[in-house]
Amino acid sequence: MKLSTLKIILKNCLLQRRTLGSYIATNTVYRKTDLNVIDGPFKGLQYIENSTGGAYFPKLLGIYEKELTPKINELSKINFEEIINVGGGEGCFAVGFATKCKDANILAFEPGFYGCYLMQKMAEKNNVANRVSIKAQLCFPEDLQAAIKPTKKTLIFMDVEGAELQLLNPDIVPALSKCYIMVEIHDTVSPILGNTIKNRFSKTHKLTEIWQEERTIKDITITTLWKSVLKKQFEKIIHEGRGNKMRWFVFEPIINL
Repeated sequence: MKLSTLKIILKNCLLQRRTLGSYIATNTVYRKTDLNVIDGPFKGLQYIENSTGGAYFPKLLGIYEKELTPKINELSKINFEEIINVGGGEGCFAVGFATKCKDANILAFEPGFYGCYLMQKMAEKNNVANRVSIKAQLCFPEDLQAAIKPTKKTLIFMDVEGAELQLLNPDIVPALSKCYIMVEIHDTVSPILGNTIKNRFSKTHKLTEIWQEERTIKDITITTLWKSVLKKQFEKIIHEGRGNKMRWFVFEPIINL
């Protein structure tokens, strides 16, 4: 076990109030992964010690937003030149895509300075810092329009807690018409949000709609006897904390020049 992993385990034991079963479950994941993603589209990604938006253990296990894995693997076969991640967090997707799409330059918008710090750290840890640019700011429509290079094959990966309604508007951001887009839809923000975005791209893009799936102990691929003994504790730590059933839209341009 690496010293960095041991320090994290000790910190959790000393500073957090958890049951013995929760300690065993979380520390088992720490030990078995050693801060390396062990499954999913970004398998092998070297992770950092924290997560800005929660769901840290699902990310280490490679099952965070696992519903997207087939589509991420499919899209990664496209020779993207630019990938724009709006809502970068600590860099799970920004750095993950950088390791998976080795010819792409990554631009990540992340307004939280701690998230930017962790993202830079993870990019350096995975030797992709030369291809990951981080903007420590919110992304507004004019920023997105300026970021998209019309001559470059571009993927936009977006998780912005409802701001997708303002950002994904081809009338305001016309460069979107030729981009591939993968976005988490926050229907709780507005009952018309999803349908509004669908309609905006109905003539220019093919839509794939992906719904959130339940998580079970079977999603955890590490081998340990503790999984059967502490089933509830393991299932608790892989819960992503979503209050409502979520969905994602994947838009692929019908005509991609």
